[in-house]
Amino acid sequence: MPQLHMPLQSGSDAILRSMRRSYRSQKFLGILERVRAAMPEAAITTDIIVGFPGETEEDFQATMDVVREARFSAAFTFQYSIRPGTPAATMDNQVPKAVVQERYDRLIALVNDLSWEENRRFVGRDIEVMFATGRVARTRRRTA
Repeated sequence: MPQLHMPLQSGSDAILRSMRRSYRSQKFLGILERVRAAMPEAAITTDIIVGFPGETEEDFQATMDVVREARFSAAFTFQYSIRPGTPAATMDNQVPKAVVQERYDRLIALVNDLSWEENRRFVGRDIEVMFATGRVARTRRRTA
């Protein structure tokens, strides 16, 4: 099964600018749309950081909106935490841990729901999957 990892990081253009990313949410979604047109069966995964300094509820909602539209097969989600020596560690408007946790919980719930919906489309179909044992990867056909 084709698989592609496309790190989103945030759906908020303001936060993407703060992170010094070269893309914005609409550009990301446009690339994703072209990938899906070329590979409609692709499992697309992403990375998302919750609670980057300065993230407002509106910024977080923008991330949720992009996640809904993108419909990722899975997401590697992270809570921002201060890492000494990084530019973000000294930024103003650090988001309180309780707020980060609450947003993270909402994001996980959404990602899990969407992932379940996306993966259910394979029920009843034969698909090729890969199993890794140690350092050896094997492929087998399984009926979902």
